[in-house]
Amino acid sequence: MRDDSADINIPDKLRLTRDWNRDIEILYQQFKNDFILAPVKYKGHSIIYNRNLVDGKEASFWHLITRGEVRGYTGTPDYDRAERLPWVRALIEHPESAGVRCFKHQEGSGVLRIYIWYEAGDFVVVLEPLSKGAMRLITAFYIQSEMRRQEMRRKYERRIRE
Repeated sequence: MRDDSADINIPDKLRLTRDWNRDIEILYQQFKNDFILAPVKYKGHSIIYNRNLVDGKEASFWHLITRGEVRGYTGTPDYDRAERLPWVRALIEHPESAGVRCFKHQEGSGVLRIYIWYEAGDFVVVLEPLSKGAMRLITAFYIQSEMRRQEMRRKYERRIRE
């Protein structure tokens, strides 16, 4: 376990080779284990994700390991995001752990999103509630700059309070 994970049981980051073609297979095995072979739930709600295949793998897989809005979701490799792929399931399943800020935020478009922010690890998982009680996995990302960190703090400050 990571040294800064005393408050939450965060898995180790994946050790990737920096050979993207080989790393895709390591990452996809993690994705299969965490999302395909075993259902994941957020506070009792089923998690759904985009199962449309892109290059033989689910679109949500690509969205969790790459950056950029590229047609077909196969964006630019993002190693900071990709190596933290095991954190996604852990945060979804334990959103109320110490060290994690879980909050609802209404986007400018009016869409309601749930942010699960592991602040010490600068990592965020984003879910969207669906009408039938399920949650859609939107994305997860590593906060790479102070500007993005401040943006996340502003979202937290403007969260929907229940």
